[in-house]
Amino acid sequence: MKDQNAIVIKGEDFDGLYARGVSGTTYNPQDPCPKNGWTTAHQVRFLPWGLQDRPGTDAFTLFGTIAEDIVQILPYHTNQQGSPGSAIDGYFIVEHDSPGNATNVYDSNAAVPSTPIYTLASPTWYMSFIVLFGRIAFTLHNYSTGALASYQVYKPGWAASRDNGGVTLGLGGVNFASSGTAGNVTQGVHVFGLAYETNTGHISAISTVGGTDVNFFTLANASQQVTATGLPAAFPASVSSLHILASRLVVNSSGNPVDYELFFAHEVTTAAASVTFDFTDESLIDSADYLYDLFGSLYAQLGFTWYANRLIAWGEQYNSGSTEGPSILRVSESGKPESFSISNGIVPVFQDDGDSGVKNCWEYKGLLIIQKESRTFMTRDNGDEPNTWQVDVLDGTIGGVLLGIAKTSNQVGAIRTDFTINVAKNGVYLFDGKYNEIPLTWKIERLWQEISEQSDYLRYQIVDIPTAKLLIFRVTAAIVLEVSPSYPYLLVCDYSKGLSYQTVRWATWKFSTGEGGDPVWIAMENGTNMRIIWDGTNNTNTIRNMIIGTRDSEIAAVFDDGELVSGELNPGDEIDYWHYGVIKLRGNFSHVTNLNWLTANEAVSSALLLPQTSVEGDVTRVIINQKSYFPQFQILFSKTTGDEFHLRQIVYFYQKHAQDLLGT
Repeated sequence: MKDQNAIVIKGEDFDGLYARGVSGTTYNPQDPCPKNGWTTAHQVRFLPWGLQDRPGTDAFTLFGTIAEDIVQILPYHTNQQGSPGSAIDGYFIVEHDSPGNATNVYDSNAAVPSTPIYTLASPTWYMSFIVLFGRIAFTLHNYSTGALASYQVYKPGWAASRDNGGVTLGLGGVNFASSGTAGNVTQGVHVFGLAYETNTGHISAISTVGGTDVNFFTLANASQQVTATGLPAAFPASVSSLHILASRLVVNSSGNPVDYELFFAHEVTTAAASVTFDFTDESLIDSADYLYDLFGSLYAQLGFTWYANRLIAWGEQYNSGSTEGPSILRVSESGKPESFSISNGIVPVFQDDGDSGVKNCWEYKGLLIIQKESRTFMTRDNGDEPNTWQVDVLDGTIGGVLLGIAKTSNQVGAIRTDFTINVAKNGVYLFDGKYNEIPLTWKIERLWQEISEQSDYLRYQIVDIPTAKLLIFRVTAAIVLEVSPSYPYLLVCDYSKGLSYQTVRWATWKFSTGEGGDPVWIAMENGTNMRIIWDGTNNTNTIRNMIIGTRDSEIAAVFDDGELVSGELNPGDEIDYWHYGVIKLRGNFSHVTNLNWLTANEAVSSALLLPQTSVEGDVTRVIINQKSYFPQFQILFSKTTGDEFHLRQIVYFYQKHAQDLLGT
């Protein structure tokens, strides 16, 4: 008989999920699970002194009657421009009509919250957004490219969003002529045009399609003002004013009105069918020619970021209006997030490299970091037009996936400025100007490979909860975990010990059907209370299971002189010896309703001892384990008042015995 030294694992040493060195269910003895880790760590939350079950969920009631399939709930926070303290908190709901009629976007602060602020007549789109100047730009996409629609501009409280770029205004029925009132306008031919200014401060583009937006007009009389007739008697809902554009005197006309520079000549702030105004050629100094080069409305994108006082957009589809595709950035005019130059507002990102297009962009210390699926690039504002910005390769092997940049939950939509957490096909990486050589997912390499091999693995939501030192990943992947949850589930990374592959600790969280089934949003503001939002219902008292240990289908390790080693038993040992094991759990078990061991190949030699009244206590279970599996245990409990289950220490003690010594 060979005695084994007791192994004591204290709470601060629990290392969480470990899934390396195996392929599928084939055990690889070269990389066994360490003694303070488990190949199963489900419903586990790590605390400084030990383990606790994963948090419960707060009840949440959606506004109005929103049926069908809710696929996203996206919180936002905005301050109204020019109104300090007028913060608005709200959330968007993205819903897919059944049986597939449309995608609807709702806002909790809309004039009628239960009425969509935007509807796209296609059933399977998802939303990304950015908050700017008290307004919100949002776009619909399918996780691959933007929808065949315009990106939207919305302000909380509006009844509906609108296409970015405002409204293009033609000249049909509008006339410009000498007014008969004394003035200063030069007699002769001028070019006139119109442009709307929206309630977000954007001035609409001038379209030259059909030549209807600008034209020649002859002013017959000298030293008179100009009267414009046939103007709109009322502005559209999103318009705050109308700009009249004029050229200086045209001499020896080319016959093409767009050959002549236009200037802002007069602003109409109150809609009227007819207005009279005055100008001189010398007073026309504020050029409006840039309006010729603007998009009327920019195509839907995959996402947005703010860099160098410009809105950066990426991920548009090839279509009849765009020949650029998803490997370019659209860059707005400085300070004008709806004004995109057709010729200058573009940054090509290695368009012919065969990659799937730009997935993410963010600013890092003055640089714009750009990710495709398998490579990362960088560029910087050089003070010139965006089409002159040089793009360089930052990393040739690591890229990212859409929405694969962690957002901080206590600053909705914010990205850390000192580092970012990035999801790539081959792992989760810390980026602080460069990627760490070893991914944070090193301990769960096998599980991550299973996730990344799924066709829809890209559909992540990542939340960084700095108050709790947690990264929470919403994973959509058909992975059968040790407790066979349906997907999606949450992959949780605890970085309270540091953000390196050695110090992070992993676990998986799955929620019962009583809690709604599939999470669509995660928030955890204070490190204690968690909110998981589903299709509208939650249950705060759902029974939860915490399971740690190893899967019964794997021989993870055995004990030898206080250390875990692999392959210690030989076939003779398997036949001739049992392994007598004692496991003692120390902690708070006041709310535990049941304790079960999951290992199948064992013979129980004593009953489970579970304290019924004490707040602190030990639970001891004696097992006989024929195949020397590292045993799993499952703790089943329901949340009641007071503390939840806490595990502070595990003590393992094993001895090897001949079978006849035990009477078997």
